[in-house]
Amino acid sequence: ISGATNATYELTNICKSCNEGAYKVRILGTGACLSSSIVSNAANLVVNTPVSISSQPTEQNVCSGSTATFRVKAQGDITGFQWYKNGIAITGATDSTYSVVGSTNGDKFKVEVKGLCGNVISNEVLINVTPTPIISQQPLAATKCVGESVTFNATANNAGSYQWQYKGVNIPGATNASYTRNIVCPDCDGGAYRVIVFGQGVCSSNAVNSDEVILTVNTPISITQQPQATSVCVNSNATFSVNASGTIQGYQWY
Repeated sequence: ISGATNATYELTNICKSCNEGAYKVRILGTGACLSSSIVSNAANLVVNTPVSISSQPTEQNVCSGSTATFRVKAQGDITGFQWYKNGIAITGATDSTYSVVGSTNGDKFKVEVKGLCGNVISNEVLINVTPTPIISQQPLAATKCVGESVTFNATANNAGSYQWQYKGVNIPGATNASYTRNIVCPDCDGGAYRVIVFGQGVCSSNAVNSDEVILTVNTPISITQQPQATSVCVNSNATFSVNASGTIQGYQWY
């Protein structure tokens, strides 16, 4: 090494590629021993690289109950990681990634990357938790007659959209919190109805089904055969009869 002729040798502005390696010194004698020399053992210089973050953690948007994963990418001579939530170290969170379930909306996360040449702390990022939809008021069963209309209603929290179904099949255009149907016949309108409530934003694929409720459709009554006039003798019996169709509850003769 040019100029390295003292009992000590000092390196400045060290870099890994240009300074790391094995160093030794040859000691020369004086006077009659000028031609004599002895070489020391080799001493290894290990150059550690300070840590730096190449990819910061990013803000997470998740549904309530879903998993959020924070990641950091770093380089250098890394000895470990420590994640923090709202400034408090998370026990056991010592990897380059950290996953959490059921965090509170607005919680803040960051990670400390530890190295032999010092530690570096990442940016602090938020978790945005969107609540899933909840039906607070179920639709109600109904009984109607042909020619009338029926309206089913549902009340939901955190709802993004709705889809009403009849007998398990989507009803085209029935995408509001209420659904009104004009009743044509018992077979084509009577039966089971329900609504599927979808969430908002990142929860748009999360859905909850309402209770199935039954629409009972009654048919208006009509007389198909009227009572007939009759003539009988005194002290005989007379019988009147009527034929009717529809949803009949009973009869009352006058």
